[in-house]
Amino acid sequence: MKTSSAFLALSASAAALVTGCGGGGQAGVRIYDPSGRVKAVVSGGDFVRSSARALKVGGSWSVNVSLTTKGRGHLLALTSALARRGRRLRHPQHMAIAVNGHVEETPYVDYRNMPRGFDGRGGVELAVLSQADAKRFAKALRSQ
Repeated sequence: MKTSSAFLALSASAAALVTGCGGGGQAGVRIYDPSGRVKAVVSGGDFVRSSARALKVGGSWSVNVSLTTKGRGHLLALTSALARRGRRLRHPQHMAIAVNGHVEETPYVDYRNMPRGFDGRGGVELAVLSQADAKRFAKALRSQ
């Protein structure tokens, strides 16, 4: 199956740090459907831990991390299900990114731009507001 995008860019905002719905005290980083209807989850062993890096690019901080083959499959299962649901409801669907049980961001999957979802083949980039957040995210990813 050909995917629409091989790269996932997710941004975190200052107001997004809230206690996680569905995070439930989970350690590490998880990407999942906050409604709980899609069971596919990207977590733990789905990340290439040693690849997690905090980087400053053009004045902005981000964390880059690669996914394992299994992780790319989980991300594709999650995002393709969200794209199908979005197409059916005619509204982009959100996924949640939680770090240590706290939802950091709820980016959406736009079924119009990515009708088949995406697998993150080129890696996952989490754009954050500060160097401290970037280092915290990278540490959480490396320690899973």
